[in-house]
Amino acid sequence: MASQPENVYYVYMLVDSRDNKPFYIGKGTGFRYEAHVNEANKTSDDDSKESDKLKRIKEIEKNGGQVKHFIVRWNLTEQEAFAVEAALIDYSKYLGYELTNIQSGHDHLHGIKPIKYNI
Repeated sequence: MASQPENVYYVYMLVDSRDNKPFYIGKGTGFRYEAHVNEANKTSDDDSKESDKLKRIKEIEKNGGQVKHFIVRWNLTEQEAFAVEAALIDYSKYLGYELTNIQSGHDHLHGIKPIKYNI
């Protein structure tokens, strides 16, 4: 049985075309970056368990916008993808972007800190 290549992961951003601001950052393989829009289109508008990400996608499309997809880094191992995803989430939040991510990536040992704490 052949094993899956290690460097198949990538990190992507979903961006609101109306203001060109990211609202979700994730890691994936294959066509994962497309799955969110497909999922939003399959759920009903009155689904109370719907995530903020899916609500945002519906709101963008309802108001004439599009969800833009950007692959930020590719050809990564899963661990590299986790680290890049977490760094982008941290930096995006630092810049004031309102992300719909449920968690701040998978790398909780690192993050943005004032420089005086890193010396």
